[in-house]
Amino acid sequence: EATEALMDARLAVGDLDNVVSELRRMVTEQPLRERLWALLLTALARTSRRGEALIAYREARHTLVEQVGIEPGAELHRVYRQLLDADHRASAPV
Repeated sequence: EATEALMDARLAVGDLDNVVSELRRMVTEQPLRERLWALLLTALARTSRRGEALIAYREARHTLVEQVGIEPGAELHRVYRQLLDADHRASAPV
C-alpha cells in the first residue's frame, strides 16, 4: 500500500514516464493488485497513451477473471469508464 501511495504521489507531481515503467514492472510481479492496474491506466492516459491503457485494462480484467474468477472492482472499472468517456468525447462531432 505504501508503494501504491508513492506511485500516486509521483503521478500527481508529473513523474509520468518513470511511473509507467515502474507500474508495468509491478503489475507483472503482482498481477492481482487492482490499485496498481488503476494507477497504470491513469499514468498511460496522462501520457496520451489511451490505447495502451485500454489494452492494460483488458489484461487486468483477463487476469482477474482467469486467476480469481472476479470482475474488476469499482476503482479499476471507474478508471476504465473514464478512458472510454474521454475517447467518446474526443471522437464526437463538433
